[in-house]
Amino acid sequence: MRRESMALAAALLLAPVTVAAQAAIDPAVEVFLDCNAHGCDSEHIRNEIGFVNWVRDRTASDVHLLVTSLSTGGGGAQYLLSFVGSGAYAGDSTTLRLVTEE
Repeated sequence: MRRESMALAAALLLAPVTVAAQAAIDPAVEVFLDCNAHGCDSEHIRNEIGFVNWVRDRTASDVHLLVTSLSTGGGGAQYLLSFVGSGAYAGDSTTLRLVTEE
């Protein structure tokens, strides 16, 4: 499970350029992590990614990050990372897909 959390953290580090670029300009971007994926270690992700402010209240966030997963036929997993903007980012959204082996 730690390996899957590391893969998710890596995917988040390669998050959409708009979110990362905005965070570099304004470090006050607040992100709510809604991680329902298998093996998701929310605390590990929050500790490893420090270029955003993690919040625990969805209504207080600028970006709602929903992470889900599905098993693949080869024994791995497919993760979907859906970034949904709110407040100043309302109307902005994107989805990243990450596939891992075993």
